[in-house]
Amino acid sequence: MIANILDDWIEEDVFPGKKRPVEYLDFDDDSLALVCGCLRVGKDLCQTFTTVQELGKRRDEITVISVINSEDRAQAEKIRRYFKNRIVVRRLKNRHISTWMTKAEAVLETPKTIREDHVSLLVKLPDFYRENAEREAIFKRYKSMPKPFNAYTATTDLDSVVRFAGSVERNSKNQKHVTFYFSTEEDYLVAVDVQRSDMGYGLWRWLSSTDKPFGLKSESVAIAHHPGYDFYQMKLGSNYEIFSEDN
Repeated sequence: MIANILDDWIEEDVFPGKKRPVEYLDFDDDSLALVCGCLRVGKDLCQTFTTVQELGKRRDEITVISVINSEDRAQAEKIRRYFKNRIVVRRLKNRHISTWMTKAEAVLETPKTIREDHVSLLVKLPDFYRENAEREAIFKRYKSMPKPFNAYTATTDLDSVVRFAGSVERNSKNQKHVTFYFSTEEDYLVAVDVQRSDMGYGLWRWLSSTDKPFGLKSESVAIAHHPGYDFYQMKLGSNYEIFSEDN
């Protein structure tokens, strides 16, 4: 049950037509720093969720302080500043603010008081920060493809020697996969989304670990805009050919 709660970003009423009472948790210290401390000492997401929830109800100052150190406070501040800046920029550019972003704003603005039903979002913030930081580091090293006329149906052909550029793991309720990025000869990126349970996962993991270039060919790959970024990349589908660089 907790595993489902941790990734449930959309509020759904159990009994339609009835409003659930809003309950708040109070902390004597930074709740995000508490999450960082729990993760640092090896607690998984479910254990962190339970710890934060219980401490927020008890307001046990001694226990909270004993978990948090200066490293946790610095990491919490870095994560808070990052997400607040991203949301502010979206507002300045008059872009859509999602329900998730609205909840995140509330969590970030009041670190010592949060809604109990926002704990699931709170404990995932470090993981989302890690994912974004890894992806942005890759994007900064390579070129975005030109913005297509129709971003929903745009495709291109691919016939290039590619090199491994990095990988990012996504672990949420609706998406559990690893994205392997490979750079083309023109410094564009090809993204390959692979579930860990897929038969091809071992192959892509091996290709990413050899540091040896190889050929990648497909008659039609999508040109995809990555959500939240002004960056376009190729998304490899199921029809492709891998060949030796020497061919």
